[in-house]
Amino acid sequence: MRRSRLCLLLLVFSEPLSQAVSAAPISPAATVAAIPAEISEVVSGGAWTDGAASGSLRTVTMQVQGESEWAQVFLQWIGSRSPVEPVQLLVSLPVAEFNALKLPSASVTIDTGTDGGTRIEITGQESEIGPPTTVTLIASTPGHYRIMPLTASKGEHTDRQR
Repeated sequence: MRRSRLCLLLLVFSEPLSQAVSAAPISPAATVAAIPAEISEVVSGGAWTDGAASGSLRTVTMQVQGESEWAQVFLQWIGSRSPVEPVQLLVSLPVAEFNALKLPSASVTIDTGTDGGTRIEITGQESEIGPPTTVTLIASTPGHYRIMPLTASKGEHTDRQR
């Protein structure tokens, strides 16, 4: 009898914390209040499908403090792997090609359904008087995007996958 109680207690308390936390409803105001101050922009748009999996995309821009302040952009795939699974964050990748530039700001635009995926343009500027720098990428299935070079001939691109 004692052993069965112990097994029952282990079974009850072995539920993952994420499931226990997600069971409690969180108000929209509390969710928004929990966003760190370093997050300067979130842009949602576009859609992706991969077999039974589907969802949307978003970018998250955060300001990083160092010798100077600079923007980092992350590309995220939100969705579910099947129609019966709940929608969740599936993949989050830094856009290394933009982040390596260490520009002080970033502005993101998302154009849905172009070039075999979702076209995302990330524009930053070194200074108020300098020319802007734009990194264009095409996001497809979770964890996959390709950079569209500014001077490449039609069809050339660099694939990135994690």
